[in-house]
Amino acid sequence: PVMMGWETPLMRAHAEELLPAPGLRVLNVGFGLGIIDSFLQERKPALHVIVEAHPDVLAEMERRGWMAHPRVVVLRGRWQDVDLSEYQFDGIFFDTYEETYADLRQWHQQVPSLMAPRGTYSFFNGIAPYNIFFHAVYCRIAQLDLGEAGLSTRFLKVPVNELGIPWGEATKYWTFKTYYLPVCRKAEIQEGSIEVVVSVTDSV
Repeated sequence: PVMMGWETPLMRAHAEELLPAPGLRVLNVGFGLGIIDSFLQERKPALHVIVEAHPDVLAEMERRGWMAHPRVVVLRGRWQDVDLSEYQFDGIFFDTYEETYADLRQWHQQVPSLMAPRGTYSFFNGIAPYNIFFHAVYCRIAQLDLGEAGLSTRFLKVPVNELGIPWGEATKYWTFKTYYLPVCRKAEIQEGSIEVVVSVTDSV
């Protein structure tokens, strides 16, 4: 599946970090089921840009009225192919389907140019969901790669069992007790420690 319903509370947490106030500009790359986009709309952005390439997802977006939604701009195509150069965003989220870490790293090189000076970037942190050691390694690699791009990254510890996620369903795809939510800002803006806080004992 492009996105799964058990992720809903995690998407809400991402949306709260990305849009702390109404009237901001937000970009989401990868619509999926539209879970995070619905939460972003609840936060009343001034501009909401969505990049989506899958024809079936685009057809569902059309059916649900996203194309006609005021203040929503839908760009049809892969993020590698659409032109985002005219925009500056206060919040950016990335969650695409069937792409590798190499693709994510390539995207991260573009993010700073799309961010407003005090903007926030985040992505669905689902890499290596069955092995906490490799998950921690990827978190650190992402942090270093984002640092090279000029972004400082911290990971918020989100206890999965406190979000009301059906644990039996979640553990088919996610085996850790904690979700490490990345919050990235331009290096001179980020507050707090940038140390990775993933614990290698944090598994079911």
